[in-house]
Amino acid sequence: MSFFDKLKTSLEEAVEIKQGLKEPARVTRYEIADAKAIREQLHTPTDQLRSQNAIKSDSPLRARSGSS
Repeated sequence: MSFFDKLKTSLEEAVEIKQGLKEPARVTRYEIADAKAIREQLHTPTDQLRSQNAIKSDSPLRARSGSS
């Protein structure tokens, strides 16, 4: 089976799953981290994390500078 055929089969299967005609083989769920709780545990203000490049400049936290 060629790469294209595998890709086509995969996309067709994805459509069937989306339409509810087929169950997914597995479902992965991710828990969203509580950034404020993490900062409080580290005793680190947002500005310090940003200066260490731990927060991207386009992060929503950027708009709330000065918050900790």
